[in-house]
Amino acid sequence: MATQQKPGYVRDIVTGIVRIAFPHIQAPSTGGQYPSNKYEVHGLWPKADTATTDALASGALTAARQLWQGINLTELIVGIKDGDEKAKYDGFPGHWFINPKNKDAVPIYGPVREKLESNVIYSGCYCRMMVDAGAYTRSVEPAIAQDLIRAGRKLIETTENGQKKYSMPAVTFYLNALQFVRNGDPMGGGHADPMAFPEEANSGAAPFSAPVATSKDNANPWG
Repeated sequence: MATQQKPGYVRDIVTGIVRIAFPHIQAPSTGGQYPSNKYEVHGLWPKADTATTDALASGALTAARQLWQGINLTELIVGIKDGDEKAKYDGFPGHWFINPKNKDAVPIYGPVREKLESNVIYSGCYCRMMVDAGAYTRSVEPAIAQDLIRAGRKLIETTENGQKKYSMPAVTFYLNALQFVRNGDPMGGGHADPMAFPEEANSGAAPFSAPVATSKDNANPWG
């Protein structure tokens, strides 16, 4: 259940089961053209899963209405994005997704709420996410603002040093924790043929199992 902390901020929204893509859980994202330098994941869920969509939209709207009373979802920029617009990425079409981040490492829990190490999370596994919704204003260039106003979009208008400035109400999501639910087919790479490897007889290697953390730090948010 989502809890409220301060105006414009709703904590502890738990999603349904999502598929993880592009995880940066063991270390912050530092690569690419625009690195966030934060711990982050992309969480995808089928568009038919209206419960997850509704939970996130409700949390976003609650956060926004703490700052802008009476605002509607259609007047907000909400960080729920359409996977069909990212069709070049494996697994995105037919899904909604969010990209929650945190400047600090987040705890990972297992199916029965046991604490796990962060290396259990990979692109393609299935998890539940616990996120916060935070409302803020996103600045808009004056020329774009005029186009939006003509289109009937409500903007926030302020004056600074005699010049008008425009912004739009928005809500983003912050990653709090992940609950690993089950394995899935790797996304992106991972298309190598395992038969290309030589077979080792009597190796004595134990089958892989998710590493369980021994640290008792961090209270279990699902407990």
